[in-house]
Amino acid sequence: NLIKFLDADGLILASVDEEALCSNSDYFRGLLTADFQEKAENRRSFTLTDEGVCTREDFVEFLHFLAGCRNGECTRVRSAERCAALLGLADRYLSIELTSLLCQAHGPVRRLMTGSNLPVFLRAALSTHSNIKLLDLCILTLLRLSRPLEVDQALQVVAESALVIDTFLDHLSSFMDRAQNSESEWWIEFEVVYFGQLCSRRNAKHRSGASRQRRQAERAILPHHQVAHQVPAFTNMREVTVRFRAPPGEYLIVPSTFEPYQEAEFLIRAYSNGDLKLTELH
Repeated sequence: NLIKFLDADGLILASVDEEALCSNSDYFRGLLTADFQEKAENRRSFTLTDEGVCTREDFVEFLHFLAGCRNGECTRVRSAERCAALLGLADRYLSIELTSLLCQAHGPVRRLMTGSNLPVFLRAALSTHSNIKLLDLCILTLLRLSRPLEVDQALQVVAESALVIDTFLDHLSSFMDRAQNSESEWWIEFEVVYFGQLCSRRNAKHRSGASRQRRQAERAILPHHQVAHQVPAFTNMREVTVRFRAPPGEYLIVPSTFEPYQEAEFLIRAYSNGDLKLTELH
């Protein structure tokens, strides 16, 4: 059975075997095998809605990966921009295998990442939620392979959002701890001056209205509960996908708009390896 993917004009971009699609994407496996509307309607086609995020060529190559292509010309990643787009699509459509392939020892990320294109990969690493190794590679490139100007350019990407700064600094701290505990010596190469500059930017960003609104919302909604998981960085996207592990229990999902004080309709889809029950709160 083939699943067709169409562009906005209704033209076929690619057709992918359903079994391969479900095997390589937990997102599509959930849509096509769980009790969602897509399964009930026996839906056999999807329209590309990511054209503002990636190019048609990026999405077609992503579909080739989902179809099972691995070593052909159709899946040979040749640029940092294409690699970053595939990382974003793999994260959005829950394709763990593709993320692992891109970040493996001799994979495209390690082959293509340099100090000059680090901002491209760093932006992808900070906007995806499931791959610690990718952010590790970005930090390692920042410390070892980047010139001072390239470091400044990379830190400008980090400084775009207070939440991104938090994510980056938390991971940087973890990275440095792991580096020291592993008895590696290369971590000493990090220039303290850049860390100081980033901390200064972080303090300035924390005084912004967005950060205050987020902290106020957390206090109002979850006054006595610990946050189990959250999106590392707010992005103005039509759809956000997050994967995380959690012990059995009761959890509250809190959606939000990108801008404060706005109201909008939303749809939550939840996939679980175990029993799952969703209840709407009023």
